[in-house]
Amino acid sequence: MNNIVYEEILKDLTPFQQATILYNDEHISEEDKICMLHQLQRKADESLKKQIEERLKFMLLKLENFENSEDDFVFVVNDDRHEILSMFLKYRMRIILLINIAMKEGKF
Repeated sequence: MNNIVYEEILKDLTPFQQATILYNDEHISEEDKICMLHQLQRKADESLKKQIEERLKFMLLKLENFENSEDDFVFVVNDDRHEILSMFLKYRMRIILLINIAMKEGKF
């Protein structure tokens, strides 16, 4: 996710409005949301800091449960255009594919 684009979109909004938009945007990965909300938390007032902290704890727990699941999930790998590259029943297999893609693109 390009943070510069989001900075431009969100620059005139209150921190509360920014947090709401970031949290609810389905086009941002969970990892990017966690990072961006954590950054926003630094400039928030005490009330919003607490709300973001609660949300971050929930998101991290959800991500941990997702990563540690044994079955009952289908893991979908999308590209930047949200086209499906592959689907897996195991999280580990998804990681292997992402590493292979990153290596082919020279990101490792």
